[in-house]
Amino acid sequence: MRTPAHAAINETVEVGKKVVGKSRSSFLNAMLRKLAGIPDIDVLIDEKITDPIEKLTVKYSHPTWIIRAFFDRLGDWEEVEKLLVADNTAAKPNLIAWPGLSTTDELLLSGGNKIAFLDNGVIAETPPESIPAIRERRAGVQDAGSQYLTDLVLATSDSSDLEWLDLCAAPGGKAKYIYESLQHKHFTANEINSSRFGLLKQILPANVLLNLDGREASEFP
Repeated sequence: MRTPAHAAINETVEVGKKVVGKSRSSFLNAMLRKLAGIPDIDVLIDEKITDPIEKLTVKYSHPTWIIRAFFDRLGDWEEVEKLLVADNTAAKPNLIAWPGLSTTDELLLSGGNKIAFLDNGVIAETPPESIPAIRERRAGVQDAGSQYLTDLVLATSDSSDLEWLDLCAAPGGKAKYIYESLQHKHFTANEINSSRFGLLKQILPANVLLNLDGREASEFP
């Protein structure tokens, strides 16, 4: 049909990802390239390029200065390649079960793994939008670092009568976590930026929100 083999293979593999999943698409790609008589890209790179930096630049789509920086630190091309592979691997989203609204056990029903060093964190194996607790805003998407920081802040509380203020609260992940952990008591979330303030309004009630300049302490109630 006058379509170049590489173009037909590329389109077929993209369809394959949706039909059989990404994990099997590499096998499909290799099989189709074999049938079309097209050598594997890794083989072509190894045959055509001898310079290790150029080889890794082409193979992993990283600029040469980054590869040089990695090698300067690691001093081993195999270790550099492992790092490039990891760098090109898509990160899995971290989820948080907001206390009182959902649990990590509920999130784990959709697949994934508990994050051992977090109180309420889960690594997702499925798209977050497919998880009921996320769609119903009983849980959120929040990176592990932000969750860990919030766990540490919450651990400093030795009294239920403390007043809590998140001075720059948008987009609201940490604020929501603290608010639910405190059972909706003694907490205020502030954000000076009006557009970012709108993000807070999506997940927190109006009675705990302020849209003030944190430098003007006299304005705070």
